[in-house]
Amino acid sequence: MSADTATSTATVRKDLLAEVRQLGADIAAAWAQFPHRELFWGLLAAWILLFHLWGNSTLGYIKTGSLLGWMIHVYEWSPEDQHGYFIPLLVLMLLWWKREELLPLPKAPWWPALGLLALAAGLHVLGYLAQQARFSILGFYCGIYAITGLLWGWRWLKATAFPFCLFIFCVPVATQSETLTFPLRLVATHITVWISHHVLGVPVIQNGVQIFDPSGKFQYEIAAACSGIKSLTALTVLTLIYGFIFFKPMWQRAIIVLVAVPAAIVSNVLRLVMIVMAGQLFGQAGGNYVHDSWWLSLLPYVVGFAMVYFTGKLFTPRRPATPAGVPETV
Repeated sequence: MSADTATSTATVRKDLLAEVRQLGADIAAAWAQFPHRELFWGLLAAWILLFHLWGNSTLGYIKTGSLLGWMIHVYEWSPEDQHGYFIPLLVLMLLWWKREELLPLPKAPWWPALGLLALAAGLHVLGYLAQQARFSILGFYCGIYAITGLLWGWRWLKATAFPFCLFIFCVPVATQSETLTFPLRLVATHITVWISHHVLGVPVIQNGVQIFDPSGKFQYEIAAACSGIKSLTALTVLTLIYGFIFFKPMWQRAIIVLVAVPAAIVSNVLRLVMIVMAGQLFGQAGGNYVHDSWWLSLLPYVVGFAMVYFTGKLFTPRRPATPAGVPETV
C-alpha cells in the first residue's frame, strides 16, 4: 500500500468515525427530549422479561419458554421469514427519519393507553393458552407500542401508528402460507403460459402449477418458494416505508400499499417468463441458470418497484410552470 493510499484510507476512516460520533450525539440529544425515559426503560425491560420467561408455551420447533428464542429458531429454520430480523431496525430508522415531526409533539402520560396494553396482554394470554406463538408476537410488539403511548400520549400513538404496523412482518408465516401461496402459484402459472403462447409463441403445456415443453427440452414446477410470497412481502414492506415517508393522507398510503400485490404478481410472472425463454433457447440448463442466478432473479422486481414509484407520482402535485422571463427557483 502506497503512502498516499494509506493517508487517504486514514482520512476516510477518520471522517467516518466523526460521522458516527455526530450521529450518536444527535440521537442522545433527541432522546433527552423525551420525558419519563427511565420509566420507559423499566417498563420495556419488564415487558421483554415477561415474554422471555413465559412467552412461549408451544413445544413445536424448539423447547423453550422464551418467545424471542422461538422467533430466532423459526427465522433460522425458514429463510423466507428472516426479514423479521430487520423489521425493528427499520422501525427505528423510520422514527429517526421523521424526528423533526415527532420531537415537537407534546408528550405526557395518557392513561387510556392502559387499555391498549391490556389488549396486548390479552393477545399473549390467548396465544399462550392456545399454543399459538404468533399471537404472542403480535401481543409483544403491540405492548411496546402501548407503553410508548402510556408515557408520551395519544398524539405520539397517532403519529407512529404507521411505522409500528411494520412489526406485523416479524410474525413468521412461511410455513402457514400454503392457502395464500397456492392461488398465487396458479395465477402466476396461468399468466406465464398465456404470455408464452400468445405473445412469445412458445408452445408450453400447463399441468396445474407445472410448465413443460412438449418436445422435452425443459420442465418446471412453480414451487411454493416461487409463488411470489417473498416478493409480495418485500414489496409490501418497501411500499409501507415509501408511503410513510412521502405521503400524508392515509388513503394515499393505503393505495400505495395495495399496489404491492399486482406489482409482486407482475414481477414474479416476468421472472417465470425469463426462465421459460431461457429453457426454450438453451434447454433445461439455461432455465436452471436463470432460476438460480440471484442477479437475474432481481431484475424483474425493478418493474415492480417502478409500478409502485409511478403510482406515487400520481399523488405528487405538479409544480406550476415558470412564467417566461422569470428565473426558476431551485
